[in-house]
Amino acid sequence: MACPTVEADGTDEGVFVVAEGGAGYCNTTFDSVTCWPQTEGGSYAYVACPATDYSDHTRNASRFCNINGEWAPKADYFGCLKPEEDTRFPL
Repeated sequence: MACPTVEADGTDEGVFVVAEGGAGYCNTTFDSVTCWPQTEGGSYAYVACPATDYSDHTRNASRFCNINGEWAPKADYFGCLKPEEDTRFPL
């Protein structure tokens, strides 16, 4: 699956990046759940949680882009779980 591109005017809602400094960039990628935008190394990318029966799509998932421009192996979708679902999926 290809990820959509962000419009030049920045109107792609639901995607934002919090920079914490860094050198390289992580490429836009799809992790079989969602698309992650190009992100500056040393920062987190946040995207809207996927719309599923078990997730709260009004919240955000996060993924860290290492300073060398490589994505962390896994994204953090724990914040996406609806509170009543937290106990159904042991960590």
